[in-house]
Amino acid sequence: MRKLFVSLLAVVTLGLGSAMAQDAFGNTVELSPDYYAGVAGGLNYRSAAFFMHFGISDLITDGIGTRFSLLYNGAFGLGADVIANLPINTGNAPLGIYAGAGLGMLFVPRSTAVNIGVLLGAEYRFAGFQEGGLFVELGPAFSITGHGNAFNLKAGFNYHF
Repeated sequence: MRKLFVSLLAVVTLGLGSAMAQDAFGNTVELSPDYYAGVAGGLNYRSAAFFMHFGISDLITDGIGTRFSLLYNGAFGLGADVIANLPINTGNAPLGIYAGAGLGMLFVPRSTAVNIGVLLGAEYRFAGFQEGGLFVELGPAFSITGHGNAFNLKAGFNYHF
């Protein structure tokens, strides 16, 4: 199990993201090529969870990409989201606002929970360390398999390549 975790962490760490922002002086800062990887902690299915994800910005079209996630909250889960950058003016702050939706599966003993989730998030990108960013997201998850609806909340760190 330890080797699997280290291998997954290495794959996620080597991931790649997309965003544009302005630094505190109003100069445009190129914040992303195309890929990102990250880790997060939060609440999922009414319990604490650890997340790792890999995202590809602008995969579908300009401003719309995908993200693939692994989660662990006592059970193992997989997720895939379509994420769109929202055209919200944040002034000079290097802040990106985004929304998305996706499908998630949680493999619980003797069953599999499947849900559709909706999310709203924000990522703060560091002007002096353009590859790094702190994010927070929240949104509901609606069960397809009758395992109950939930509200998801997570915060974490992204590394953009």
